[in-house]
Amino acid sequence: DAVSRESPRLIERLKRAKIKFVSCGHNRSFAIDEENRLYQWGIDFKFLPELHPFFNKNNIGIVEVCSTPALPPPEQLVH
Repeated sequence: DAVSRESPRLIERLKRAKIKFVSCGHNRSFAIDEENRLYQWGIDFKFLPELHPFFNKNNIGIVEVCSTPALPPPEQLVH
């Protein structure tokens, strides 16, 4: 969902996955399970976690993902 949270909560859709790595950014999050499958969710994707279609379809395992800091809204950028 699009609600800001200040504490962790269970993501029902990942309840059975054995997640070994999580990377959370301002608008998107990623998780990698023990089989190196990449899950994605957030504003750029669906808000519910889903397997990344390209990596899953091509059987490409992911070891790590890093998030970059989010840019402030345009009105806060110095011109």
